[in-house]
Amino acid sequence: MKRRLAAIAVFVACAVIAFSCREQPSPASGKQPSSAEVSLAASPSALSCDSLLAAVLNLENRLRANYRDTKGTQELLRAAFDSVSGCFFTVGRGTFNHSHPGAAQETERTMAARLDAKRWALYLKSIALGRNAASFGGNIAGEVTYSSTLCERTNGDTLALLLKIPLGSVALR
Repeated sequence: MKRRLAAIAVFVACAVIAFSCREQPSPASGKQPSSAEVSLAASPSALSCDSLLAAVLNLENRLRANYRDTKGTQELLRAAFDSVSGCFFTVGRGTFNHSHPGAAQETERTMAARLDAKRWALYLKSIALGRNAASFGGNIAGEVTYSSTLCERTNGDTLALLLKIPLGSVALR
């Protein structure tokens, strides 16, 4: 009897875990992703700033190296969009321009990182809407009207900013 109760308890626990760990549909397709696709286990807003910054930056770097990587594009979209808050989480990078005075270097580095993160939000919204944003280095027109900085990290002279950008603040042209 005890074995049977233990087996039932294990079965129920596994069933609860299996149903609570289902993948959510991506905002781009509106359909359930296959089990072979990789995504973050928690929503972006539930992760620590450092882990979210690292995960998003890693996927952005993957697309910088190969912009035709459609699987990587979908992984970035799933990792960088939180359907609960309706926000994109993007990372922008900026470096010092050593030809400018010291005080201006920091300001320009921060501005460059913010612009880079906003550019990623424009690409992601374009992809979510099914538009062809073929090259992440190519031209994309639009405006981001609001963003908030969640955290920043420096590595040498490179600044990485993690921005939270509401979907409605990203306007494509």
